[in-house]
Formats: sequence, structure tokens, C-alpha cells
Amino acid sequence: MDNAMTALQAGIEARQSELHDAALTIAMAAKRRTSRSNGFKIATVLLGALTAAKGTFDVIFGAGNHWSLGVFTVLGIAISACAGIEATFKYEKVGAELTLLAATGHAAVRWLDTEWRNTIGSDGEADPLEAARRLLTAADEKLAAIQEGAAKLGVNITLQVYKLDGPRYRDIVAA
Repeated sequence: MDNAMTALQAGIEARQSELHDAALTIAMAAKRRTSRSNGFKIATVLLGALTAAKGTFDVIFGAGNHWSLGVFTVLGIAISACAGIEATFKYEKVGAELTLLAATGHAAVRWLDTEWRNTIGSDGEADPLEAARRLLTAADEKLAAIQEGAAKLGVNITLQVYKLDGPRYRDIVAA
């Protein structure tokens, strides 16, 4: 393999690795959002179940009991806070969208590998260098779309991915 093809292959491999790391980072962010959503839902249900016992507390301790009034006021505030936080930050919706974006990233990794094998890796391509350049451009476009999608959902994928591998990407991508 000549130097030009070696450099193109290294660039494609770097994009593939970056796509993989981006998808992994997005999947972890999706899991965190989904876990938060589930936590707020569980808290809302449990606190709601406790407030359903107010009638029983009133019978046992008396309807005018200040402790009972205070406890159930705090429970009501906690329920409102849990529901409000989930509604404001939309953890469930964002988690689902991030999960879909992570799946898109993993699919892009497989697509890139398949395209390499079907074009450059086989003897059917008339100009393997040009095919490699097109593949590199397509990989950049897919990566940019995933980064943009993550940014729209509040995940700064660029910072997080570069933290994973540091200067390795800068060295390979710049080649």
C-alpha cells in the first residue's frame, strides 16, 4: 500500500474510532438521563402513596395535628418538585433521543467498515484512492451530524470524546 492510501486508511480508522467513542459517550449520557427520569418517577409514585395515608394519620393523630400537617405539606412539595424537575428537563424524552443517536453512531461505525470492505478492500474499485477519499468525507459528515445531534440534546460530545483519547485524534486526523 502506498503512502497516500496508508494515510487515508489511518484517517478512516481514526474517524471510525471517534464515531465509536462518540456513540459510547452518547449512550452513557442517555443512560444517565433515563435513570434520572426513572428516579423522579419512582419518587413521585412513592411520595404520592405516602400522601394517600393522610386520612389515616388524621384519624390516629387528629385532624389538627401540626406534625401531620407539616409532614404532608413537605410530601406535597417534594411531589411537586419531582414532577416539575422531570417536566422541565424532559429526562425521559432526551434519554430516548440520545439512545437513538447512540444507535445511529454505532450503525455508522459498521457502515464505514462495510463500505471500506466493499469498495477499497475489494478489487472492484477502479480508483481506490478516490473511493477512500469519498469514504473519509462521508465519515466526516456522519460524525458531524452525530456531534450536532448530541449538542442539540445538551451533550458536548467533542469535549467528552477528546478526553477519552486525548492527542491521538489530533495527531491522526491532522495527518
